[in-house]
Amino acid sequence: MFDSRAPLVLWLGWSSLKLWLNAPFGSINGAKGIAKSVANVGHYGNRDYEIKVTSDSELEYILSLIKQVIAKQ
Repeated sequence: MFDSRAPLVLWLGWSSLKLWLNAPFGSINGAKGIAKSVANVGHYGNRDYEIKVTSDSELEYILSLIKQVIAKQ
């Protein structure tokens, strides 16, 4: 069972990393096409944002999205 207050849930696969951010879709500024809505799809996280990390060049930007989620909690 996931804690509904956790700011994010991580899933580490063999070739990828996925994050689910605990925020309603549309509440994070500048998701820039990296985050997709999984509001109506079964998923591991407890809210609407899913991010698949495909390049380490995206990490700084993804961290800024995580900080937004933490600041809103």
